[in-house]
Amino acid sequence: MSWVPFLQGVVEGKREMDAEAAAQRKANMEADAAKKKLLFDAGVGIFKSKEGDKNVAAQLIKASGMGGGVDWTTLANTVNNVDSSFGYNQLQFPKPFKKWEEDIRPDNKLRAGGTWLRTMNDIVRKPEERQRMREHFFQNPQDFAAFKTDVFTYGDYYIDGQRKINPVSGEIESEYIHPQDAYKSLFNFLNELDPQAENQPKASDQVTVNAHAKLIQKELNVGNISSPDKAFIFSFRTEDGKRKESVVEFADPNQLDALGRISANLGYGADKEGVQKFITNFSDVARAEDAESAYSTLLSAVEMEQFGFGDLARTMGGNQAMNQQFANYVQEEFGGDRRAAIQAYAPLIKLKEDNVPVIGFNKRRVKMKPADDYFKANGLNRSQVIDQYEANQTALRQLKQLDELLKNDNTPTGLKAAMQSVGFGIFGEGGQLQQFFGSFETAEGTDAATLTEVAVRSGFLSPESAKNLSVIDSLKLSLAAQMARAVDPSGRLSNQDFEIQLRRLGQTGLFVSKPQATAGLGQVISDFENNSTRLAVLYEVAQVPAGEFGKREARILKADGVIRRIESANYVATAPKPSVEPPAAEEPKTGLVLDPSGYYTDGQGNFFTDEQGTNPASPEAVLKAIGMES
Repeated sequence: MSWVPFLQGVVEGKREMDAEAAAQRKANMEADAAKKKLLFDAGVGIFKSKEGDKNVAAQLIKASGMGGGVDWTTLANTVNNVDSSFGYNQLQFPKPFKKWEEDIRPDNKLRAGGTWLRTMNDIVRKPEERQRMREHFFQNPQDFAAFKTDVFTYGDYYIDGQRKINPVSGEIESEYIHPQDAYKSLFNFLNELDPQAENQPKASDQVTVNAHAKLIQKELNVGNISSPDKAFIFSFRTEDGKRKESVVEFADPNQLDALGRISANLGYGADKEGVQKFITNFSDVARAEDAESAYSTLLSAVEMEQFGFGDLARTMGGNQAMNQQFANYVQEEFGGDRRAAIQAYAPLIKLKEDNVPVIGFNKRRVKMKPADDYFKANGLNRSQVIDQYEANQTALRQLKQLDELLKNDNTPTGLKAAMQSVGFGIFGEGGQLQQFFGSFETAEGTDAATLTEVAVRSGFLSPESAKNLSVIDSLKLSLAAQMARAVDPSGRLSNQDFEIQLRRLGQTGLFVSKPQATAGLGQVISDFENNSTRLAVLYEVAQVPAGEFGKREARILKADGVIRRIESANYVATAPKPSVEPPAAEEPKTGLVLDPSGYYTDGQGNFFTDEQGTNPASPEAVLKAIGMES
């Protein structure tokens, strides 16, 4: 038997007991300070009143420990100091103006909170005052406890004063400036005076805890929620720097259980406090502009967790039945919006960096590897993602412009003019392929000669026209080249992608000016738009500066990789199987049709690069053509 686990358990137990004892001592100290302040204030009030019993006042001030002796001279000086200053026993600060007592009364909470917090914020910005406060609070812990209580009290006032109920809608105005944002010097100083042990929230976090509890209570009072234990706060920043918080109730116990599992998996814990920390740090997991979109994304994640799809993120997790169920769910729930699917799956992704302990309500700081490492781990190249997205956007923009122009003029002359007006066909009569293809960055093994061969073999150019391009030839090649660059992971022009896009364009009837040209072009545009949504997410991640690349970005990359892997596997597994052995290569076939992927197919799961069916296409190439493989 190993004694190590036992000893570790003893140590952990001792730490927990020490932490509980320290918390209890702190609570007792704060309660004692509040009691003494109450006695002191009562004694001063009696002493200043005309009918008050001065002996009672003296006893109250003495009992508070904040007024020195009980002789009348000392008592009078104490009261005079109260009139001109405020503070904690011997630590006094001059009142900034005569109406100080009036302005910090709780009948106007916003004014009271702002006045007190602003005054103390100005005080602690002075080095000599900070040092004076450090020394006094170190010698007088009860006064420090009273100071903390005041920070929390006036912090609560400051938030409460900004939260009002709309008289028309009955809704609670949830936008507010957090006191920690408005008075940073004060709250930073508080945290400095009261450093917390590892895994414990900062002292200033108590203001946030109080604000959350009060907002939930207000929502309960107006009937917007029914169970506070199932209610959580979604918090976001507005454009003008305010915090906007919304209360969301998870009434379905199954949803709440799934939410707890996601939270626990990411290291926050499954209890209410842990789930709230997870939601507060939701920006570490996925992107969302507001509480509504965050809630929608989280609901989809919860539903995925209920189905067990989180297993698919683990190596070899899930099975073929789950793969197919997941692929169907993504299609039904998100359609072609791959961005939304990636965002929703991201909360189910577990990273090694999630093992760092959660501290308070602040974003956890973890040491991340270089961004390129995370791209590589998910089968991507950061710089190539940027190139491919930009190529995709260029092709998509030109395709849409061309489609709009063709709706008004479908003649050969109109086609040429339209394509040239949106940037295609930069060469006129007599242009040379060597010159044309030289304007593109090409993949390894691709050059003007191989691309020319592809164009001739595909029937888009005759050997004669390849030597002397016409305007329409130039238009064909330019459009196909832009589309090929957009589907290649590197954003470069390759022989294979160029050939596929030439065949896709041939299927539209675009270059013979047939009426079906615009309909065929519309399908090409739709395919590019679907792929664009996924590329947009990866592009945003690729553009994040090195110092800001964090867990959210790493999680999104991994979520994208999982979805690509599952969809690819499902495509291969569910594709129609040939009823007979496919004919050997070089044996011509009949009845082949051009698939939207750009390959010819017999409808039985066989794909070919040529109309005669003499050259079979690999499954990898077909998957790549339909955007299921990077």
